[in-house]
Amino acid sequence: MKYALAFIVPGLAVGAEQPFWGCGLLGNAPGIDANGGTTASMQKLIDGLKVTNKYNGKVAYWNWNYAPENTAGATGKPDGHQYLTKDFLFMPENWGVGVADSKYIRPANQVGFADSNGIQCPAQMADIFLGANEPDIYGSCMGDMMGACTAPCTSAEVGAGNCPVASIDASTRASPNSAGHCDCWTSSHATGVGFWPVEGVTSAYQPLPTCFDHPDCVSSIMGSWRKTAANAVAKGYKFLAAPLLAVSMDWMRDFVEGVQRMFGHVLRLSDPRWMAFLRQ
Repeated sequence: MKYALAFIVPGLAVGAEQPFWGCGLLGNAPGIDANGGTTASMQKLIDGLKVTNKYNGKVAYWNWNYAPENTAGATGKPDGHQYLTKDFLFMPENWGVGVADSKYIRPANQVGFADSNGIQCPAQMADIFLGANEPDIYGSCMGDMMGACTAPCTSAEVGAGNCPVASIDASTRASPNSAGHCDCWTSSHATGVGFWPVEGVTSAYQPLPTCFDHPDCVSSIMGSWRKTAANAVAKGYKFLAAPLLAVSMDWMRDFVEGVQRMFGHVLRLSDPRWMAFLRQ
């Protein structure tokens, strides 16, 4: 799966900077222990990746969340932890389109921080804050209804008992209701934020993939982005990314142009010319 990001640079950033974070990793990194030590083969990989980061010489790492955390396998059972070393640069992300809660945002460039499970991580927190995951597609509920459940149940379906519960355990298969809806919040989660309704947006049930056709959706995500930007800048972040997109460069263009049009004069954003591509 490919991810495209448009980097929007707050006025605090130095105009001459051309950051390039190089090749990075996500998911479990075998060969790193709880104390930040590595096997010889893992250190060789780390050393090879470090040189691709022309910005600060560390290995970029990202996990769709604010900090490293425990991981789960295909059945949903815990199978490890995202241990990193001092050679890593962690890039935090606000997965949804709501306002990023300041209490979860670690200070930018902090070396050594408590991760999502309270484990001390020796990595450095990046000074780029990533945006929402895949708002440009509807996606699917993951696990036993992957590809079949394409929207969450409505409140009416829940009330009528017509809302099959999806499980993150992909070793079996199950079916959503006849509308392709399921309970994706009790025991599973969606591939991206485009799957979900947006609070306060009434023009469409799943508004994000077609957000720029709906003024109430545009108003919602732009208002939340502005507050998220303020929270991130207050913690020292210099770079803010547009959402991580699955397929639509048009969605990216509309988002960046919308930020410039609505808030450029307030946030003193420079012209967003940088793009990067992250591959899973």
